[in-house]
Amino acid sequence: MSLAKSSLVVCSVLLLCACADSTAPGAAAIGGVWDFTAHVSLQGGGTCSDTGSLAFDQRAASITGVVQAIGQCTGGATTADTILDSIRTGTVTAAGARFTESDFTTPGVVLCMDSVQAIHGALDSLIGTATCGQRTVTWRAVPGASVASLSFGSLNNLTLLTAETYDVMPDLRSATGARLFNRVVFWTTDQASIATVSGTGVITAKAPGIAVIHASTNGQSASVVVQVPGTVNYANLDVGDAGSCATDNGGEPFCWGDIAGGVNQPVLISGFWRFFTITVGGRSACGLAFLGGGGTVLTGVAVCWGRNDAGQLGNGSMADTTVPQTVSGGMQYASISAGHNHVCALDAAGAMFCWGANDRGQFGNGTTTGSAVPVPAANGMTFTGVHAGDGYTCALDSVPGKAYCWGDNTYGQLGDSTTTQRLTPVPVSGGRTFVGLDAGSGHTCAFAVGSAGYCWGHNSTGALGDGTTADRLVPTAVSGGLKFISMSAG
Repeated sequence: MSLAKSSLVVCSVLLLCACADSTAPGAAAIGGVWDFTAHVSLQGGGTCSDTGSLAFDQRAASITGVVQAIGQCTGGATTADTILDSIRTGTVTAAGARFTESDFTTPGVVLCMDSVQAIHGALDSLIGTATCGQRTVTWRAVPGASVASLSFGSLNNLTLLTAETYDVMPDLRSATGARLFNRVVFWTTDQASIATVSGTGVITAKAPGIAVIHASTNGQSASVVVQVPGTVNYANLDVGDAGSCATDNGGEPFCWGDIAGGVNQPVLISGFWRFFTITVGGRSACGLAFLGGGGTVLTGVAVCWGRNDAGQLGNGSMADTTVPQTVSGGMQYASISAGHNHVCALDAAGAMFCWGANDRGQFGNGTTTGSAVPVPAANGMTFTGVHAGDGYTCALDSVPGKAYCWGDNTYGQLGDSTTTQRLTPVPVSGGRTFVGLDAGSGHTCAFAVGSAGYCWGHNSTGALGDGTTADRLVPTAVSGGLKFISMSAG
């Protein structure tokens, strides 16, 4: 086989086969790959169901290796369970085995103590248990199945800046469709001067241009096109209280300002997530990452990062983080909007869920109780668009584009001709049909059919554009007779 001069071939080998002469007398030969299913019992009554692979490297009666798995946990909210641990200090006998699991980055920290309690004589299965802190695990493993398909899911094209890296996670499946791990994957690049790939699938951008990264195993293959631009072109942009974020054409998030640690130029927030929309609140941001969805509505999992003093990251905690975190619940959303310290999102059917602060009734669920995880909002109404502001929320219904708002109304920003706080959605006065809307810090703007602009609420600095500095309690036309195709309220 001949390769072009620019090609680079590497291979990821996460398993080593223990041959007959590598075992000790009286020790079963369990080296190699085993596919397992596991049932996990959580303290407090929750459970997880995982599937994965064990890759054992056996030397005489000793074993090391890798354990990798994915699954779902239930018990309250449904969350994803992801495992990638190293196997250490393992010993094998004729009847069983014992080993510990540790994190790759902190090998001295023991995560689990595993015990193989039954090794069937024909080596057709292993049965074991594990204790992982507050988790109790029972599992059964069978010899690893052959890879029948390899793909990168929805990842066909990737945009990376020079020196940026991206860890490609190939989706390996058996003939029955079961997810497989710990298999040998061969990686190549057709332009090593533009992008290289490691033996474990980590792509590194080297210089502007286009390269094709190819993965193959067991006769199956997949490719991803990597583009390294000379400059970054942004596809989505949003501005918050103390920072801004944007996504490039490949969906990667870049931020600057307080949301990015105070830097004054765009920095890449995550080389893993790809967002089709991004939104910035007070000092936090959220995005929707494409996972395929279903039906005709584009949906994605919600991911947030930044300040979390009111639970606005939606991950069940109040801890700040600079690393994007998946919002609890595992739901997929069609749209999302971050306010000052609360976030609201719509699912594919238009049902609304909110998390974070609710002290002004910004959830619209009739209470002022906040939540660090998504809860049903807007009193059960459905909408086509949601817009979270500072202490309040607005939304548009589907037919005929009627606007509703709720929450803080100090300056008349709800547009219902009062300054009364509302805990459930109320219609904006005037009965106009709006095409677009945005909620800001005390004022709201929208444009109607025909593109005429209207604003209402706080106006001490002329934010309503009506030629005055008087607050308005109902939608008031923006001066000048201008036509708008989009509007944003700061």
